[in-house]
Amino acid sequence: MMVGMKEKSGDKFGNIVEGKFGAVAEIENAHGGKHSYAIEERSTFAKMINNILAKDEDCQDKIPMKSDDDTLFHIFDNGLALCKIVMAINPDCLDTRALNR
Repeated sequence: MMVGMKEKSGDKFGNIVEGKFGAVAEIENAHGGKHSYAIEERSTFAKMINNILAKDEDCQDKIPMKSDDDTLFHIFDNGLALCKIVMAINPDCLDTRALNR
């Protein structure tokens, strides 16, 4: 879905519309299904990830990310940041030797 959106509108992931709970980015697929996320959620997740990964040496090229744009969707491009977040929850869940830095 995100790749299709990027092809249509540059780096934007969805058209911003006003929903009953505030601004929402929304995309409709070919079959009529709608996918959306709240702008406030995107900002909150970006701030939380910035906080979790602030001191991680492997993520310094991506952190701190902006919380007011679509940077959140690009931080996970190689999977390293996702692994680091999972390891923040449970440090023993992944073997760090297996990470492709």
